[in-house]
Amino acid sequence: MALPTITAQGNLVFDPDFSVTSTGISVCKMRIACNESKKAQDGSWTDGDASYFDVVAWRGLAEAATDAFRKGQPILVVGKVRVRKYEDKNGVERTAVEITAEEIAAVVKPNKAKETTPESDPWL
Repeated sequence: MALPTITAQGNLVFDPDFSVTSTGISVCKMRIACNESKKAQDGSWTDGDASYFDVVAWRGLAEAATDAFRKGQPILVVGKVRVRKYEDKNGVERTAVEITAEEIAAVVKPNKAKETTPESDPWL
């Protein structure tokens, strides 16, 4: 059975962690935090609870991601998702959701302070 594919958008929790395996294969480990914004009754927006995903990129994608991304940056990841259990340093069983990346892209969001209006932008 094939692993399911997921598309996740989130912010990098730390700078990409690049290394090379003993067999010479490049690997980059990252973690993204994803959360949903919720609109309150007064019209203000608040962030909901965060979900964290470990992201692993291999070979050329690992090298490109290491060069392109930094902590806090919003990215979009497409890849195979796997849930794994492990024991932390205190002996507590934990669950991690890991995405083996097939594609990674930067997410470009408009700066609200500089957003143009139809009157100020002839291209809109």
